[in-house]
Amino acid sequence: MNMANVLTVGRQASLSLAINALIGMIHRLTYDESRDGDIKLFEVKTRKILSYSNTIASLSNVVYVAILASNPTTAGVAVNKLDIGGLLVTIVRLFSDAKFISQVKEEFLKNGWADEVLGEKLEIPKRNIEVYYEGEDE
Repeated sequence: MNMANVLTVGRQASLSLAINALIGMIHRLTYDESRDGDIKLFEVKTRKILSYSNTIASLSNVVYVAILASNPTTAGVAVNKLDIGGLLVTIVRLFSDAKFISQVKEEFLKNGWADEVLGEKLEIPKRNIEVYYEGEDE
């Protein structure tokens, strides 16, 4: 691999990262605490959106290159159309986002959700029920 190819892959990855950052910022502008709840859970939604969109973009690029490669007249330019930088960003995001999402889920279950469920279960409405014991009266 020569330096021109390295620079091309670097540009592709940089563009992919810039698009992800832009989408993340725009999605963050739609955050409303009263509607969306905890900011970390909202970030999970953002990361899922980015993971799905990166996966779709990378797979569609691979399919496009495969279609070009199958045609003898365009087979020579097919490899040049492959977005290697975007593929690398997608792969890294899939692993890092999966790790982040599982950490947030674990933290949420440990801290917030367990407290809410236990709190709701412990808030049993009191009723005027008399309990009678057989035995000695005090």
